[in-house]
Amino acid sequence: MIDVLTSYNANQVYQDQARDDLGVTVNFSLSADQYRDMPLPFIIAAPVYQEKRVVDIQYIYVNQAYAEIMGQGWEKLLGNRMSNFVKHKLAFWIKVICGASDGEIRQGTFHSRTGHWYEYITAKSSVPETRSLVMINIDEQKRSQHEIKQKQNTTNEIVQLSEILNVENDKLKAAISKGLAKLGTDLAADRVVVMEGEGQYAKNTYSWTLPGLASAQKEQQKIDVATLKVKLQEQLNHDSLFLTDQAEIAKRFPEIVAAYDSDYQLENVLLAPFYESGRVSGAVVVEDLDASLNMDFNNLIELTADFVGAKVMGRKLEQQRDTDVLTKLNDRHPYLAKLNYYKKVKASRSIGVAFMDF
Repeated sequence: MIDVLTSYNANQVYQDQARDDLGVTVNFSLSADQYRDMPLPFIIAAPVYQEKRVVDIQYIYVNQAYAEIMGQGWEKLLGNRMSNFVKHKLAFWIKVICGASDGEIRQGTFHSRTGHWYEYITAKSSVPETRSLVMINIDEQKRSQHEIKQKQNTTNEIVQLSEILNVENDKLKAAISKGLAKLGTDLAADRVVVMEGEGQYAKNTYSWTLPGLASAQKEQQKIDVATLKVKLQEQLNHDSLFLTDQAEIAKRFPEIVAAYDSDYQLENVLLAPFYESGRVSGAVVVEDLDASLNMDFNNLIELTADFVGAKVMGRKLEQQRDTDVLTKLNDRHPYLAKLNYYKKVKASRSIGVAFMDF
């Protein structure tokens, strides 16, 4: 393909000229069709030498598609040096275009400053002492690869978290602590918190903090639960929320921000609620995560909140079942469970039971 492009677009317009200190100079008489019709960005370039070392690249031919990528007109590019337009990647292009041997075809990918992905192919040109470069936009391919990788990373994280949290209620505290630590470490976050509603207030019941940072768990034990629930239900609409603006974080959740020292800057907050009987009963909150990670943060936090919420609700139901409403002491259910346990283990020592009445 690159040979065809070179032959059609260069040989018809090339007239050999004497070589000067810039490289090859070319007298072009481009027709509009030759400049415009080729859909792929394409150039022919010559090395610029200084003491037998390539120090720059000179444009010998450019088409419209390439000129548009550069944001320049062809008349400004032709005969000019690449260093005037791509200083930040000049060394890369010198290596790609001029570093290959005469017969070598090189190809690879690069990410432009404008945010696009391209595959490049470079080969010897039919114009003497030059090489051709053609570029193909692969944004869609990269986007698909990114989405696939993102789903894989997110799925793996969710599976691992679910395995950690899939424990009996008597092991729940350790499991949630371990799960929050994994989530915080994998997301390179500062803190991961489980907020639960209890009466009039919400409180930080489980917390992981990056080693070296101060924990805010003690300061987050009395957040107005009505305010928090209203904000969560109105703003999340049964979904998640990822805030990356400091002013907006402070405006929406001043109770959380107030728990930290004034010199601590909360860069982002990711949170999702969990529910009891259709109403918000708490939330999982991740603070200052690495937003550049290839993960679907919203999906991850929503499923994590589902797992944690189900476990927390299960623990509460078990506590309600096993606890006397008035005294808050264990009732007969845990007593019978403990009795059965001792029967099964066949303890060698005698077991005594103390009865008390109020």
